[in-house]
Amino acid sequence: MTGAAVTLRYVTRRFGSHQALDDVTLTVAARESVVILGLSGCGKTTLLRLIAGLDVPDQGEIWLENVQAAGAGRSLLAPYRREIGFVFQDLALWPHLTVAGNLQFVLDALKVPRAERNRRIGDALKLVRIDGFAERGSRGRITGDQLTGRAFILPCRLRASVPAVTKWGRISSTGSRQRGTNAI
Repeated sequence: MTGAAVTLRYVTRRFGSHQALDDVTLTVAARESVVILGLSGCGKTTLLRLIAGLDVPDQGEIWLENVQAAGAGRSLLAPYRREIGFVFQDLALWPHLTVAGNLQFVLDALKVPRAERNRRIGDALKLVRIDGFAERGSRGRITGDQLTGRAFILPCRLRASVPAVTKWGRISSTGSRQRGTNAI
């Protein structure tokens, strides 16, 4: 189709009488970073759920690279085949795993070779400057104001798995969600 990593063409999604997305067209190039801002309830999560294949559009098309992933009322590519990373807003982590363990389980599921897996985990932790915390538990005891806590582990998890698209809710330095504008 376009050679873009993600393309939405005239995508609409309704929930009863509520129009979550109305005729959205979006193109994201490979390796391009895009931020989508908006108030709570404006459709940011709906947009990402459609791209990830967790929902289908009422109208329009979704393309991933040159493959049509969804059309009006139908999914054409299973969610697991889309290789889209998604951080849910509840910051779900495995409390019994270390910081590195929370990253490793995704790479294990993707069958990434051990040497590559260790490199990706190290790179992701360095990216957000928490590489010294790899063997600490994911719950508590990470440090002072939690700047290296739960809020940073999940973006590392996504970075380690090298997804095409990621989503973060607005997160404070303490790891708690704040009301207001969010970003995808």
